[in-house]
Amino acid sequence: MPYRKVDFVEGGYYHVYLRGNEKRDIFCSKGDYIKFCKRLFDYAGLHSVSIICYCLLLNHFHLLLRQGGNDSISRFIHKLALSYAMFFNKKYERVGHLFQGPFKAKLIVEDSYLLRLSAYIHANPVKHGLCDVEELEDYRWSSYRGYLGYRNDLPIDNDLVLSMIGGIDKYRDYVKNYCAQDQVLSTVKASIF
Repeated sequence: MPYRKVDFVEGGYYHVYLRGNEKRDIFCSKGDYIKFCKRLFDYAGLHSVSIICYCLLLNHFHLLLRQGGNDSISRFIHKLALSYAMFFNKKYERVGHLFQGPFKAKLIVEDSYLLRLSAYIHANPVKHGLCDVEELEDYRWSSYRGYLGYRNDLPIDNDLVLSMIGGIDKYRDYVKNYCAQDQVLSTVKASIF
């Protein structure tokens, strides 16, 4: 069994991500996204985990989480992944692992990195070609809309990030600038390799 090198501490912020086995899609319909979101927020509440931001893509997801109690993120992700895999396998009449290995987690120790990470997570739909920058506010399967003040029935904890940047309008500009920089870097990398 793989050993996790990250220690989860109460009050710690973590980037957590998990990908579909063999990079296969883990969301195949709107209903899949809805079912995952329901589980995501239900289990977060049960395990004292705050969801700072999230983004669901076709074959993976990113979460920025704050741990409220001892070892709650491990239990939270275990329950989330197991219950969603059981749902998915039953719905699509499949067997085997839905996810590729154990989830990955990284402790966030600097506020500047936490802010940059939130933009990275929210920019993922652009990076993966699911929408362009102008359509990012309409991407339904992330917390970005909640950050911009749109009605959001899912309880995200965006106060820290918005206070760090100075409010909604500055955050919107920050994410758009992040997307532009990421596209420039991708173009440069493509021309080199």
